Amino acid sequence: MVLESGWDVGDLRDLFILRGGVELVPGVAATVLLLAWSARRSGVGVLARLADLTPCALAGLAGFQATCLVREGCHGPGSPIGLPVPGGSERVLPVELVGAVVLGMAAIWLAGARHRHTPSWAVAFAVAVIAVERSIVAIWLPAVGDGLSRAHVTSIAIAAVAVPASAALSIRRSTLIRPIADPAG
Repeated sequence: MVLESGWDVGDLRDLFILRGGVELVPGVAATVLLLAWSARRSGVGVLARLADLTPCALAGLAGFQATCLVREGCHGPGSPIGLPVPGGSERVLPVELVGAVVLGMAAIWLAGARHRHTPSWAVAFAVAVIAVERSIVAIWLPAVGDGLSRAHVTSIAIAAVAVPASAALSIRRSTLIRPIADPAG
């Protein structure tokens, strides 16, 4: 709250926007540091450990997104389909639930595909998916003050780096690994 708007809390409802004080980027950074420390102590490659856990991270974030059903409600643009707004007659397209589905599908796909790619690609892909999802979903999330929130700007900046990195790593892999010719065929 202090980082978003100083000490100026104009409405008590602004406190509920904080979702218990947890922010994605600092939480992920702390988790990565802990995993790196754990991997080093175990003698496992840090990037390999992160790559193995990326499907779990995507699934965990998908689960958190889906809890909008039991938290303050699922936000989104007005829509003829979707969830009713508590205490109102209009409906909204629940972008957090859509984000949860996208993250869940990416987790399932990455769980099967990560062994066909380098660990660096798996991590870059997961970061790109999360950053793009957060950048889009954050448009409809409540924020303190006008304009883009700091978290939204951070997600956009991370997406601007992670998407090209993931693409470059994927292209690099496809030029380095050629299919092996079948000797029988």
